[in-house]
Amino acid sequence: MNNTLTQEALQKIGMQLQQLRHEKGLKLDTVAHEVGIARTVLSRIENGRYPSLKVSSLLCLAEYYGVAANNLL
Repeated sequence: MNNTLTQEALQKIGMQLQQLRHEKGLKLDTVAHEVGIARTVLSRIENGRYPSLKVSSLLCLAEYYGVAANNLL
């Protein structure tokens, strides 16, 4: 996979996570605290600017929002 596809995938995941958060009316701080990641990290994930997104973080966020992780990919 080249860097362009990786960046596109990260941006898609981030946009979906941000959309889920907005649909549920949640604040960035709230989600970050409840999932156990730093607010700045969650912000960067949602903006597609976190190149080292861990599968465990993605799974935690998917579970928090009640969606299957593969739907975010």
